[in-house]
Amino acid sequence: MSFGAVQLTNAGRQLLTQAIAGGSLHFTKMQMGSGRLTTQAVPDLTALILPVKDVPLSTITQNGEYVSIQGTFSNQGLEAGFWWREIGLFAKAGKSSAEEVLFSYANAYELAEYITAAGSEIMEKTLRMPVFVSSVKEITATINSSLIYVSMEDFLAHAENEALHIPAGGKEGQVLAKSDDGMEWADIGQAPDFDNLLAWPGCTRVTPPKEGETWTESIITTAGNVLRAQRVTVKNGDGDYTETYTFYAEDGAAVKEKYVVHTSRDGTAETWRETVMKEEDVNG
Repeated sequence: MSFGAVQLTNAGRQLLTQAIAGGSLHFTKMQMGSGRLTTQAVPDLTALILPVKDVPLSTITQNGEYVSIQGTFSNQGLEAGFWWREIGLFAKAGKSSAEEVLFSYANAYELAEYITAAGSEIMEKTLRMPVFVSSVKEITATINSSLIYVSMEDFLAHAENEALHIPAGGKEGQVLAKSDDGMEWADIGQAPDFDNLLAWPGCTRVTPPKEGETWTESIITTAGNVLRAQRVTVKNGDGDYTETYTFYAEDGAAVKEKYVVHTSRDGTAETWRETVMKEEDVNG
């Protein structure tokens, strides 16, 4: 199971902007679905395409300007199996009675996983979604569908009594971030979606024949053949897989970011686990 990049919806972006400006952000639930993305633009989505199952939240943890939202899924009570292809995270403004909105969304496209209906096999999964929250001061979550709130008070915050100024401008894919001069619009810091060529205008994907148990895929510009990204997949002797994603600067030589994804089978069960590590100082 592998999802594409988690993207903010327009409603989620608006909610985040309001929270950065002094409001609060409250996460309510995750939701699993089976819908296919065709011509839909993710920022315009207000709901999953084919929602199937709500997932209650179990934990929320801080990591710099991000939080990791975790939910717990079980197929108990699920009357029919489905192809798990989409996941969404819902939020609202604080713990008020405000209406929840689809905050962020991701789709697995053709890498969907089949979820069986309830029966002799009990299936449980821990779902995690990373969320960029910039300098929001108050972040809470509904844990296990109760009215228990977990406060997040250690986020980056403005200096005491500092008036927040929201600069004009900003575009899709940007959020407000604190800078030395106050606030500015900044791009969300996440790796490009390697599998979605719509994220690579003016480029093409090249996949030479595999060499042994190694596959190499490259994204290059159609004009000039400048290397922009590369994925090397290696099938290890134990049946596990290691994928190395390398993203290059405009010159096609300097490495901007590098990630290693390790996929392994969970014992003898038909369950796979993926771990992601970002390599630091790739040019050092």
